[in-house]
Amino acid sequence: SNEPIQVLDEAKDSVSAVEVRQSNGSAEILAASVDGSLRTYDLRRGQVRCDEVGDAVTGLAMTRDGQCVAVTCLDGAIRLLERSTGELLQTYSEGHVAGKYGLGCDIGANDAFVASGSEDGSLVLYDLIGGSVAKTLAGHEKPTCSVAAHPRREWKSIVISASYDGKALIWSNDADAARWG
Repeated sequence: SNEPIQVLDEAKDSVSAVEVRQSNGSAEILAASVDGSLRTYDLRRGQVRCDEVGDAVTGLAMTRDGQCVAVTCLDGAIRLLERSTGELLQTYSEGHVAGKYGLGCDIGANDAFVASGSEDGSLVLYDLIGGSVAKTLAGHEKPTCSVAAHPRREWKSIVISASYDGKALIWSNDADAARWG
């Protein structure tokens, strides 16, 4: 069919990112919005939960166990939220440059780090729990707008960064690749 099977129209401004989570017979859609909210749609129960983040949300990434979600905001902060309660667990803002662009983030396959883009062209890796900068990787000439961590590489992390400079860079902590240690 050429028609949508469902319309999710609760957002009061642009929807900037979506992610699907399916486990144990349930299916959820997470939707980040410039209205400052993160909405979780439980498709099985027909329910929606709205967590007010505060600033315009431009991106999101879930932990692999699905218990937490990191959201990137236009105020420059990345916030880690407990999904079941909406509680703020950690804020990451000291290592990356943000404020003009909507930057992406992702969470490593072992849930150990948050990877963030930066307006200075770097890729910043934060310790998920402690919030400190674990590593800053310089490689782009323009803002790093999107990042993706390999979803199944627990022992050798691989992260891809994309930039407005027209390049995508592949990073690895594998000793053979010798990119970060």
